Amino acid sequence: MYTESQRKAALDCLAECGGNYRAASRLSGIPWTTLRAWQERASEEAASEANARSLLPAPPPPPAIASATAAATTAAAAQRRLTDRLEEKIDEVMNALTPERIAAAPLGQLATTLGTLVDRLQLLRRAVTLTPEEMNAERLRLGEIICRYVTDEDILDAIATDMEAVPGPGPL
Repeated sequence: MYTESQRKAALDCLAECGGNYRAASRLSGIPWTTLRAWQERASEEAASEANARSLLPAPPPPPAIASATAAATTAAAAQRRLTDRLEEKIDEVMNALTPERIAAAPLGQLATTLGTLVDRLQLLRRAVTLTPEEMNAERLRLGEIICRYVTDEDILDAIATDMEAVPGPGPL
């Protein structure tokens, strides 16, 4: 005769052995046929309990949980609205980037604006941070988009303008 704690320990051992009755039997010292009978009985009891629970109506959640759930639902809805609005703003910015405006605006401003909007959108969507490989692919993609509208001469002019704006070391 085995105690309940021995039975539980043997079933835990069986689970650790991946359901291998003979391995669990060697480790626990309990015959594999006994382990199998215990496992079958435990499975039947669990199924019976699950069936009984499914027939009963679920109890209402405690008030604290209900209010927390309502708050989470409200926060999620607000986040969805904010995400939608931010996506609209990104679309507006992208649509406003005409070739003329791109040529007139410093490249750094364009990149910073777009990067900030995309970063905020990723935060709202709880997007996973990009791996270095994904970041390089994204840079290449954005570079291709910018190159459609900006010539090499525009880039060189922008770099020259940025270089002029940086104060030099001063007189020696």
